[in-house]
Amino acid sequence: MKTLKDFQVMEYLSKNMSPYESVTWLACPHDKLDKRTPHDMMQGGRAERVYSVLYQDVKKLKALKRKRRS
Repeated sequence: MKTLKDFQVMEYLSKNMSPYESVTWLACPHDKLDKRTPHDMMQGGRAERVYSVLYQDVKKLKALKRKRRS
């Protein structure tokens, strides 16, 4: 069953990454998620942890993009 946090993860992804980046991010194992994929973590009811890691990753991604433009 999907939770509110699951939908928040998906909404945050759609607002901050391209569709390709979003799918790739969900499918790739992540060090901060014990080398599991964000998708697997969400399936296991750990969407809050996924959201926290996603927030950090988007913050870093935006900083990199700003740095490249300078």
